[in-house]
Amino acid sequence: MPPPVLNLSTLRRGDKLLGQRVGFVMTVREGYEEEYQRRHRQVYPDLLDAFSRLGIHNYSIYIHGRTLFATMTVDGDYDKAMSELDRDPANMKWQSFMKELMEPWTDQSIAHIIPEVFFHP
Repeated sequence: MPPPVLNLSTLRRGDKLLGQRVGFVMTVREGYEEEYQRRHRQVYPDLLDAFSRLGIHNYSIYIHGRTLFATMTVDGDYDKAMSELDRDPANMKWQSFMKELMEPWTDQSIAHIIPEVFFHP
């Protein structure tokens, strides 16, 4: 599960939470950069369905060397969506499939959420 979210950009209408935008960084193990990209050309359809069902959209991953930068928008509450995604069978299968390619951080997490410093709608 990702670390606690401290720096999400919230999308609100009055007091109502509409969604949250999040950016995070990950690292691919040395020598696995091409394999990481190859596998992402064939993301499981049931995982894509889970993203849609949980309100995860505009999900993009960029690569620069071994560094991955990702962004997504989540309808409603990010932490709730991630908690549900963690228990989704398609996501568990995908995470197992990708684990060997990922370099964990010192806290053993795969992704670190980073603060947004600028947004132009």
